Amino acid sequence: MRVQDYIGKISWTVAEKALFLFYGVFVTFVQIRALTPEEYGLFGLLITLQTWVFTIADGMALQGIIQFGAADGERKSINTYALAGSSLIAVGVPLVIALVQHLAASAGWIAGNAQFSRIALLLPLYCLITIPKMFTMKLLLRDVQMKHIFWVNFSWFGTMTAMTLWMILHGTFAPKGGDALRYSGFESMVQIAFTGMAVSSVAGILAARKMLVFTRRIGQPLMRKFLGFGTPQALLGAIGTSVRQLDVAVIQYFFGSLNVVGLYTAAKTLYRVFEQGSDAVYVILYPAAIRLVHEGNTAQLRTVIAKAVSFAVVAAVASVVVLELGGTALLVSVLGSKYQAASGFFNVLVLGAVFLPFVPIGALYLAFNDSRLLLLNMTLSALGGLAALVIASALMVQWALPLGMVVFGALHAIQNFLYARRTIGLSIPSLLRAIPDTLNFVKSKVG
Repeated sequence: MRVQDYIGKISWTVAEKALFLFYGVFVTFVQIRALTPEEYGLFGLLITLQTWVFTIADGMALQGIIQFGAADGERKSINTYALAGSSLIAVGVPLVIALVQHLAASAGWIAGNAQFSRIALLLPLYCLITIPKMFTMKLLLRDVQMKHIFWVNFSWFGTMTAMTLWMILHGTFAPKGGDALRYSGFESMVQIAFTGMAVSSVAGILAARKMLVFTRRIGQPLMRKFLGFGTPQALLGAIGTSVRQLDVAVIQYFFGSLNVVGLYTAAKTLYRVFEQGSDAVYVILYPAAIRLVHEGNTAQLRTVIAKAVSFAVVAAVASVVVLELGGTALLVSVLGSKYQAASGFFNVLVLGAVFLPFVPIGALYLAFNDSRLLLLNMTLSALGGLAALVIASALMVQWALPLGMVVFGALHAIQNFLYARRTIGLSIPSLLRAIPDTLNFVKSKVG
């Protein structure tokens, strides 16, 4: 595989991830500076729950669009099932959460019933607005329409960026103080998030309008195929994100402080830059792995995996070194003095970045139809991560809270590499090929 043959799609993918980077580094920093840790912690709980819900919906229904959508003859049925299934989960789960809000509050997941009541009431509406975007983005990803994916996300981030700047310039974003249960900064963030998602949903519908084909009938064989594939995927989503998403609930339970949740969430927001890089690699690898496995081209698949992981590992290691040598202090200082304590969280959390390049190897499990083995991988990794998180929380050792994500990432990476070595012969030396490949590419351009 020659990287330059894929430069077009890679360029749009990099541009799309640059949107996440710009919003996460610049706009989100501005938002965090204007919020108190308590406000940002409360907003973080809303986003965490919404992300967790759609992780389940994606595994149960939306992922099938890519897995089974290659055959044109079945696309109407696949689209219908995926939309109906994801909508049922995306609306049903938040409604269940809203119904049990009093039980969750009494269990100590958040500080007070009034705050969680607001989250529980907002969550169903937020998820409903998100459905069109998530569905159409999967259609675009199925056909590797990276250019359209870029513009849909551009409408999302562009809208939220414009609203943030407008509110700040007009003095309507900063918190007003007063009643501790009234978070004006939180309300501003909700308005920004809801509007941005609504605009991007409309953009997604417009971008994928020719792909929006449905049918009134879904055959039982297709339903069984979807359920057989989707059920393990949904479990994967629920278990795999238990550490990455619901860790804030565990921290809130033990510490009982939105301030700690806010500081920890701020560190995770910074760390999301690395996760976006891993997601970018997965976006390219997953469709390629499906195609190459179906073609029986193991050699090509091994080359694709090795190059993708290799370049990502080199970039991650270099970034971690810079941050651990003092880059973190400079980065966190941008958030303001209220968030300086987040430096300790981030310095531990960033150690997990060296394991993120191995996450996209998970596409191999799906390509080889080994979802149950991937589920076992995720379960073992999650148990290890949750154990580290709970121990650190129970002992009230704040700096060790990110170890949950680090341990989860390390266990997941090790198991992914061992699986790739067994199935396609991926070797440790091949993970260093990014260095000579880069040098050769530069020489070819210069010479």
